Amino acid sequence: MTAEPFTRPWLRDMALRSLTEPRAAAAELLSLSIPRDVLWTWLALLSVLNGVLYWSTLPAQVEVGVMVPAFMHSPILLTLGLAGLMILMTQFLVLAGRVLGGSGDFFRMLQITCWLQSLRLVFQMAVVIVTTIAPGIGAIMAVVGGIWGIFVLVNFLTEAHRFGTPLKAVATMVFAMLASAFALSFILAILGVTPEGAL
Repeated sequence: MTAEPFTRPWLRDMALRSLTEPRAAAAELLSLSIPRDVLWTWLALLSVLNGVLYWSTLPAQVEVGVMVPAFMHSPILLTLGLAGLMILMTQFLVLAGRVLGGSGDFFRMLQITCWLQSLRLVFQMAVVIVTTIAPGIGAIMAVVGGIWGIFVLVNFLTEAHRFGTPLKAVATMVFAMLASAFALSFILAILGVTPEGAL
């Protein structure tokens, strides 16, 4: 018997299937009719939680010599930037996929974005905890998780756009990442936000 969506058993099963059977997990996720206001609320919550997590790790990054843009030291700007990046990424995943013959739409893709970002947030929290205890193991976890995350995303995109081959999903992902980074940089420049801070 299948568990009710978003109950604890369902979340546990979906998280596991997303890692081991990502295309089947994507099909189940996309079969759900999640209201648009719930998706926007989910996205906002993820932006805040990711912002808090990134902001809390900034001192450690600065300590080891990582160059961090000044605007990222503001929790509000950081959270808004993350929200904007997720929205841009979602839209570009739709546009790039359609150019390649895909059939995904914005809100189907937003479901995928919110779900995968939720899994990523949990994983990043685990990495942060492990890194404070064993930095070497934490670094290995981050690399392995990043590679596996690409595999999962490609399968989710293949299902969302109903591609016949994962290669189109790879191309969609690469284009969307590059376009999102460029668009976000352009928007920040228009707003007067530079790597050194606000003008």
